[in-house]
Amino acid sequence: MAPPRVSIVIPAWNAAAFIEKTLATVAAQTFRDFEVIVVDDGSSDDTKLVVDRFLKDKSLRGQCI
Repeated sequence: MAPPRVSIVIPAWNAAAFIEKTLATVAAQTFRDFEVIVVDDGSSDDTKLVVDRFLKDKSLRGQCI
């Protein structure tokens, strides 16, 4: 698999209430040659869980670190 042409980096901290809408906006783009990297800065909420579930369900190339 070739590397994506664009990397979208989204910083997040306690963003569980907002991150799904952010990812849905990214997923709605017509340009598809990208990856999504969510950088979770030690959230104490369910940010990572929401991101992981969204990326799995929407089959986007990405990860939450």
